[in-house]
Amino acid sequence: MTDTDIGIRLGDFSFGILFMSQIIMTAALYKKGKTHRLQRMMFGFMLFLTLISAFEMVFFYFAQAEKSTLSSCLTDMLEMSVVPCALFIITRLTRPQARQKWLIIINAVVYGAFFVSYAITANEHIYHLALGLNIVYSLSILIYSYLSTRRYNRILLENFSNESLSLYWLKYVLYLYVLLLLIWTTATVFPDQYEIIAYNLSMAVILGLFCYFVYRQEDMLEELEASALTMEGNSEPVKQLADADTLHREHDFTVNLEAAFGQQQIYLNPTLNLYDLARVLNTNRTYISNFLNQQLHTTFYEYVNHWRIKHAEQLLLTSNFTIDEIASRSGFNSVSSFRRYFTVHAGMSPSEFRKQKASSPSHPVG
Repeated sequence: MTDTDIGIRLGDFSFGILFMSQIIMTAALYKKGKTHRLQRMMFGFMLFLTLISAFEMVFFYFAQAEKSTLSSCLTDMLEMSVVPCALFIITRLTRPQARQKWLIIINAVVYGAFFVSYAITANEHIYHLALGLNIVYSLSILIYSYLSTRRYNRILLENFSNESLSLYWLKYVLYLYVLLLLIWTTATVFPDQYEIIAYNLSMAVILGLFCYFVYRQEDMLEELEASALTMEGNSEPVKQLADADTLHREHDFTVNLEAAFGQQQIYLNPTLNLYDLARVLNTNRTYISNFLNQQLHTTFYEYVNHWRIKHAEQLLLTSNFTIDEIASRSGFNSVSSFRRYFTVHAGMSPSEFRKQKASSPSHPVG
């Protein structure tokens, strides 16, 4: 068996891995997408990728097309259309309220025109123009993703305490996206069997991670819509008051805020957000946000989790609950979020904190 034969078989095998992984991920997202719109959109994305792979399978295997490298200009043009689809998903993640109708139409027309034009004329200039524009577009999406993710996480810190809404994981996917872009570009410009193998395997890994995180991701749009139902009639801006009245109002607000967290323990709600707190305090979220930022020099997310950590520390010192139970009883929606935030706050893990404090006579564990 020659090196070429080995390369072809490995290429076939890597393509099979990619195709099967796409089918599995599409099926999983279809199931969750029945009840969650974010996952339903991701299902559409994965279904589109699976159909592209199915087309390539027919093109290379059943139509007896040239398959020495499992690459052709026509399939390359088809794969380019994945780039705007990735943009739609990232936009949906970072700007959940944005309307994408015209963005989708424009991208569909442009990519469709390139594909049809090349399919009819086989003009290499069209192919090279599409390839160059696609690379530039991919780089612009990376920049947009970085900036929009920062904006999204800033909104999260100011309005929500639910870390399952966070997109901290997206930066790692973007790093892998850069790697995939380099591999795909190299394999497209300099076709080689082993480049195709690297692309197929890299694509399977990146899609797997992307689908895994999106599958678990809470939808901020659903959170916003649920919160809006409880905020009816409570969204008017706070009027400017005289200095004495302002000081009196701030004093009353501080007392009420402390009572909501210290006595009512509102922070034990794992999905607590600024809208909910505004309803409890009978004020609006702008006033609370400004008060936390300007008076307490903190964000809503940090303030809420500060109380949760204080509660968790007491449970670690006075109970035999497991770490998982303490995370749940302290308002954290996942033990991984609890461990990560507690370690940053206390400088040690919850287990280390309990062990160190339990060894002190003044802090026996009950």
